[in-house]
Amino acid sequence: MTDELTEYFKASIHRNLHERKEFTAFGGVKVYIKDPLPQNTDVTNLIQRLENSVPTHLVNGLELIIFGNFEKLKERGVIASYSDGAIYVISEQDDEDDIYADIVHEIAHLIEENFSYDIYADRKISDEFLGKRIALYNVLLGQGLKFTKEPFLEVEYSEAFDIFLHDTVGYDKLHILTTNIFVSPYGATSLREYFANCFENYLTDSPMLVKDISPAVYEKIQNLMEINDDEYGY
Repeated sequence: MTDELTEYFKASIHRNLHERKEFTAFGGVKVYIKDPLPQNTDVTNLIQRLENSVPTHLVNGLELIIFGNFEKLKERGVIASYSDGAIYVISEQDDEDDIYADIVHEIAHLIEENFSYDIYADRKISDEFLGKRIALYNVLLGQGLKFTKEPFLEVEYSEAFDIFLHDTVGYDKLHILTTNIFVSPYGATSLREYFANCFENYLTDSPMLVKDISPAVYEKIQNLMEINDDEYGY
């Protein structure tokens, strides 16, 4: 076979894989491409990365990952969302790394569903989170911002608090002010996002940052990653 013909077949296979719309991950999770992904995205490689980094027992209950240009998500300014066994991901993104990080983040919310007691029962993570919220409160006071303390003492998501962080403080400024408090500014939004944000960074490129900044979450993630599948009947 000539080199030219070999290259032709390789290109043909690559093109067919790129145009393919249905895949399978973790031995049974359907992956469906409703709307085209960025040209530089290799779905088979993306799935392999997920399977190599996330133990199967942590995706129990996940049935579908679907990529599309979902208007409802766009209206909410959301790139990805987990709901009822499915992860919905906006197709229009910069590259495969962003998509991988988004899926990992949403898998973290699935993990919270499956392992809520293991994660939160001893209050180590919630205590760590609230301690960081108070630290953030004091930092922002030092910046001359005027606000009440009560919202900083809540662990649940609050749209008003989210808007405060996004619009009043601004994420660029927040990123600088929270460098040694949160792994990234979005982790300040709520307890659930604090955990998911740490899990995302743990499985992307910053596990040691998670260990340094959020040791309670790091320890929980380590324990979750090492759970024996038989322990939970998976």
